Amino acid sequence: IVYAQYRDTAGNVLDLSGSIVLATAPTTGASVNGGSVSPGSTTPWLKAASVTLSANGPGTTYYNLDSTGQTTYASAVGVTPDGRHTFQYWSVGTAGNTETAKSVTILVDTTSPSSLASVNATYIGTASITIASSDALSGVAWTDYQIDTSAAASGTVATTSIVGPHFITYRSVDVAGNAESWSSPQSFTVTVAPQDLRPVYRFYNIKKSVHFYTAREAEKNDVIAKLYGTYRFEGVAYSVNVANPANNTPLYRFYNFKQAVHFYTASEAEKTNVLATLYGTYRFEGVAYNVSLANAPRATPV
Repeated sequence: IVYAQYRDTAGNVLDLSGSIVLATAPTTGASVNGGSVSPGSTTPWLKAASVTLSANGPGTTYYNLDSTGQTTYASAVGVTPDGRHTFQYWSVGTAGNTETAKSVTILVDTTSPSSLASVNATYIGTASITIASSDALSGVAWTDYQIDTSAAASGTVATTSIVGPHFITYRSVDVAGNAESWSSPQSFTVTVAPQDLRPVYRFYNIKKSVHFYTAREAEKNDVIAKLYGTYRFEGVAYSVNVANPANNTPLYRFYNFKQAVHFYTASEAEKTNVLATLYGTYRFEGVAYNVSLANAPRATPV
């Protein structure tokens, strides 16, 4: 309201008052699930999304969800279905002054992830169970598993070496916070690995300051008898369980006759490459013994 006073030359006074309508458009703020959001921003993935709008002046507020058309805002707006949504909003003042539309991107994921484990009926020595999980929208945040009644653990590979019957349950949680229901128990049994231990002997090359290994009894005896000036026998380094099916990868041995040292590899590709390209340096001596490419309790890295 404004006031004015007029006075003529005769001293007569006239008081006037009236209203002026301001042409400034209102400003609209938005919040998602109770938290304020900035225009142009993108929310994190949400299990549910509710948008609240508020203008700083009289008038009418509107919104447009995913270009479905202008809608008058009356109360909180639920955003569905799952996926990425564009939410536009603006207000129009009582004088018709229209605010420039603003928008936010809202990400909604109400669907739980899906997990699946391939569980064998029997494992020898150690059970190693891989859990595969997927989530089409926000992605898998983590996977939980539980073996028997032990405390739940997080990870995608569950292992146990305890001999006997067991069961496993598992579930995954996505980035939006949707938790999959725990799976039905899947049973499996861990059996004792068969034992047939063969010693792997170690020698120290006193001229080259490197070690040499052999699992061949005859070769061990021959080196001790004939090469005592080069190799010092250090006894059994470790043993190979030749009855364990996990030890199914050959460890190949080469002799570098230029440097008088040995080289070992469990890689078929490397063995083939050395045979094809380095025959002028290395002499192939065959399989030293078999090893496992997977680590396991009580295993010895070689």
